Formats: sequence, C-alpha cells, structure tokens
Amino acid sequence: MISGSTPSDDALDSTKSTRTDKPMILIVILTALVALIWARLATRSIQLAKQSPRLTQWDSIDWFDSELPHVIAVVPAHNEELGVEATIRGILSQDWPPEKLQLIVVDDQSTDHTSQVIRELNESEGFASQLTLLSGASRPAGWAGKTWAVHQGVASADPSTPWIWMVDSDMRLAPKALKVAYTQADKTGADLVSLTAGVETTTVAQRSTALAMIHLLWQLYPLPHVGNKLRPEALAHGAFVLIKREMYDKIGGMEALRQEIIEDIRLAQRVKAAGGVLAVRAAPTLTRTDFYGSLSDILNGLRKNAYAGMDYMPHKFWTGLVFGILFTWLPAISWLEAMALLIFQGNSWFAISLWYVGLMGLIFQAQSLMPIVIYLDLPKYYALSLPVGGSIYMWACCLSYWDFVRGKVVWRGRDFQVDALHSSQNQEPLK
Repeated sequence: MISGSTPSDDALDSTKSTRTDKPMILIVILTALVALIWARLATRSIQLAKQSPRLTQWDSIDWFDSELPHVIAVVPAHNEELGVEATIRGILSQDWPPEKLQLIVVDDQSTDHTSQVIRELNESEGFASQLTLLSGASRPAGWAGKTWAVHQGVASADPSTPWIWMVDSDMRLAPKALKVAYTQADKTGADLVSLTAGVETTTVAQRSTALAMIHLLWQLYPLPHVGNKLRPEALAHGAFVLIKREMYDKIGGMEALRQEIIEDIRLAQRVKAAGGVLAVRAAPTLTRTDFYGSLSDILNGLRKNAYAGMDYMPHKFWTGLVFGILFTWLPAISWLEAMALLIFQGNSWFAISLWYVGLMGLIFQAQSLMPIVIYLDLPKYYALSLPVGGSIYMWACCLSYWDFVRGKVVWRGRDFQVDALHSSQNQEPLK
C-alpha cells in the first residue's frame, strides 16, 4: 500500500485552494480599485485647489466712493442673540460709503433676546441711519424659514437698490469683505458673487465633519466649474451672497425658492439657468463662522440639509450611503486587517497585497483631503480623519432621510413640513 496523496487528492486540494483564494482576490481587487479612484480624486483636488486661489483683503480695487453702488444687506435672524451683534458690527464697519450701505435685520420669530440685542446695539452705537430691525411675520404655508425671512427683508428694501447682500446672522466679516466681493463682480461680470467662509472648529468631531462635508461639496461643485457658463455645476454659500437686484427679480426671488431647504444652491442654479454669471470664491480670512458645537448639534444642523441635497430621491440616498461607507472605510479597514494578518499569521500573498493597496488608498485619500485641511487651517494629520467625519456626515444623512419619511424637518425647535419639497415640484418656472 502506497502512502501519500494521490493525483485526485492533489487536484481536490488545488480546487479547494482556488475556491478559498477567490474571495481574497476579489477583496484585493476591490481595495485596489478604491485606491485608484482615490488617486484620481487626489490629482483632481490638487488641480482644483491650484485653480481656486483664496481671496484676501488685498484682492480689492481702491475704488472711489462715487464708483461704488448702493447695497442693501439682509440678515435673517432666528434665535441668534449670541452672534448677531458681531454680524451687524461686521456689516456696518465695511470699507464702504455709509450712505450707500443699508442693513435690514429680519427677526424671524425669535424666542430669545435677538431683537433686544439689536435694539440695544442700535441705541448704543447710533446705527439708526443704516440699520432697520424688521419683525418677521408668521411663516405662511408653503415657505421654509430662511427663504421667508429673506423674502420679507428684500421686499421692504428700496427696489431701485442695484445690489442685494444676503448674510447669515452668525458671520464675522473682515472690513474689506464686501469690497472684495464687488471687485470680483466687476472683474468677471458676475450676477452673483459668493464667498465661502472659514470655519472655527475646536473638537475632533467638528474638524473631521467640516473636512468631510467641504471635501464632498467641492468635489460635487468645483469652484472653477461653477464660474464656467458651459458647465452645469452651480453653487453659492448662503452665508455670503451678493446678487444683482435685476437678476434676483428675474429668477423670481425667494418666492420661487420658498420651500427650499438648500436655498443657496437652488438660487445659484436658477441664476445660471437664466444665463447669469456666478463667481464663487474661497475667502476664509474675509468671512468666518462657527461650526456646529457638540456632536448632537452637528447632527441636528446637518440633517436638515443632507437629504435635500440629494433632491429627496431614495436612490441617491442609498447609492451615496453604500459608496460613502465603501470609500470612507475600505482603505483603513483593509490596511488594519493586513497588519493584523502579518503580525499574527505571518507573511502571505493576501496579507502583503492587502497591506500595500490599503496603504495606497489611505495615502491617496489623505492627499485628496489635504487642500481642504489647508483651507480650514487644520493640523495636517486631519487628512486621515475622513472615517470619523465621513461617518458623522452619513449618520446625519440617515437622520435626514428618516425626517423626510416622517414628513417633516425640525430645525431650532420649528417643524417644516416636507410633503412637497422636491425642487422640481416647487420651483417657479423662469420668466
């Protein structure tokens, strides 16, 4: 009797080995594919960053006062007693002729001391010639909160004022911010200029989430593409929008966007669809704002916008969630798994291959995020924080989807019904 394996045994072992290797091969291929896509995104991010210089106070022309137009600033404020004073001071201290800059603050049914803060500031600083406090009326059915507040402010302004400046009530503005924005309008012929703000962050949750969110936004809406009339991308940062009154009226104003939660992007889309020119610029030293505070604040703040950004379409939500998890976590998980295999089981083709492609994915992922890390002035190691920030953002997306399923959006204690929020149903046709 001859001991040892027979040819049939060897063939069986080979078949079993092949079957065992197939899942490993597929994992390595998938991880390598994700790494290659991150490599492409990294190259794209660096190229776009080079094409999107950050504006500073030196990017304004030394205009004569007679050359500058009249501007009406509109600030919607709902429960902003802590931040609205700094915003008002920032607007009224702009390097702009005082007689050509008027400010309307719309107290949007605040339940705190927002209106009291504004009145006391007006009395102590003597801003009465420039500042008007408007008590907002109750929101009619079919309107979102911010769009209704801005609509009231613009409606109360002199219709002959050529420029409308929309500013969020928690913005801190450098004295040259408005002049830099108007300079961009003059240089480019833009009908709408928007400056993206710097973000004040202190915690890991704040920093990583802001990083993930801005990276996603700038990948979807690259700033150089936004200004190209031949490209479909349209974007505005609602915290700082300077728009021609003529264009605002042409697109139907806020009434055409009355139920929009992400009214800034929809506004930019309508401007571009009407043949207008957009100029969106990064300006973190000219405009700054605080990011949401605690993790709960972050989730509550992002959940009102997240599903709206997907046009309230379930397939976009589920596709985005699956690919978001895959691209956010696969490089890190693959590399960590490979490290564990190498330590506890020794070298194998699978562990070595997985270690290599996982590491490449992490490196390219970090390179893709680095321009945003620099923009936010974060420590460089935050380029590796996407799994944290991406997970928080996807969590907010899930909450946002659940809010839609329930039929409402909750923001600062107020419910907004979302029975007909899809933008294609709500937007007024362009005239």
